[in-house]
Amino acid sequence: MLSPREREVAIRIVAGERNKSIALAFNLSVATVRKHRENLMRKLHVSHLGELIAKARQGA
Repeated sequence: MLSPREREVAIRIVAGERNKSIALAFNLSVATVRKHRENLMRKLHVSHLGELIAKARQGA
């Protein structure tokens, strides 16, 4: 199950935003955004960004 923040980050990743832009939007460090991305990939069982975007678009 994704956390509310992970869902917000996933939406912005699907929209094509970079880590730095996402970090600025949520007042987070880039490292924290990277960690959210890693957690998303682990929880959604994907190994690269394209798969993450595809699964996120499906509403996983």
